[in-house]
Amino acid sequence: MPFLSLAYGDTRVVLLIGLIAIKFPRPRIEPLWWIKRFLFYFRRGEVVKQMTTRYHENLLLAVAKYIGMPVFTNWDEWRISCRYLEYLPIAPTYFSFLGLINVQPRGKPIQGKFELPVEFALLVASNPQLAKTLRKDNFCQFGERILLVDYGERELRRAIKRTFKLSPAFA
Repeated sequence: MPFLSLAYGDTRVVLLIGLIAIKFPRPRIEPLWWIKRFLFYFRRGEVVKQMTTRYHENLLLAVAKYIGMPVFTNWDEWRISCRYLEYLPIAPTYFSFLGLINVQPRGKPIQGKFELPVEFALLVASNPQLAKTLRKDNFCQFGERILLVDYGERELRRAIKRTFKLSPAFA
């Protein structure tokens, strides 16, 4: 494991330094991508429909939310870490500066066979669409424990909030 490296995700860039992982929002303002996406949905007559059904009813707020999604992802990861850390096998977020920077411990990539921790297997059982999110790449090994390090995906956040809000232990 190199001392210094970069990893890229859909919404964030992760700077790995020693035992620390620093997550920065990845700008979603890539002109060629926007043009390609716009033309794809425009041809299908779904530009406004796609943005308004996925992000917000109001098109202006939908675009703002889409562009700001990486910051919201960091911020939600911080909030989930604060609220559910003792109940779920997730890597702690030590620090977040308004979602612009998140600092977490750096784990070792999982080698060999991977078995989903029980808590997340239960989430997948009740939310099958999470199977693609809770994959081996999003977990790391910390000593003997396997912890989820990337829990900023929107559907996962919603499932965690929905599932654990029901129990009085998580109030």
